[in-house]
Amino acid sequence: MNTNRKTSKGMLWLAAFTLVLLAVAGLNLGTSVSADGGNDLGTPQQSFLYCAAYGNGNFIVRGFGPEAFQVNGRRGEPSAAVAKAAGPGQSVKQDIAVSVKGDKVECSINGTVVGSYDKAAVVAAGKLKSTDGIYGIRFAHNTEAVVSGLTMTKN
Repeated sequence: MNTNRKTSKGMLWLAAFTLVLLAVAGLNLGTSVSADGGNDLGTPQQSFLYCAAYGNGNFIVRGFGPEAFQVNGRRGEPSAAVAKAAGPGQSVKQDIAVSVKGDKVECSINGTVVGSYDKAAVVAAGKLKSTDGIYGIRFAHNTEAVVSGLTMTKN
């Protein structure tokens, strides 16, 4: 499921919402749900960036521009801010936000900025075209989720 909302022209995207992973048969602790935003989605020229939280305490920041690129390494990184699932098939709640503030792109999980990146590092050839565009939600395979509080704000 990928739910997108279009922002006004020239508006920076900011997705802030609460995602609750529900128990599913055989839920892998590597299952993720993420905040994302991008341009030209569904076309060969698409570019987008997402921040995903995993039930094992790790998070990743990835993108497509249109080829895949990694912002915080191949396996992401652990953060104490990322809630851990009690085990396979157990629910875990993650509040995930991606924001653009000045020259920074930030990923926040459960109220803590877990990654802050220079805009120039993600808006470049082979990466994002811009931080203006569409915002939405991205789910990994075999993930059930409840979404609440999906908002976009302009600062």
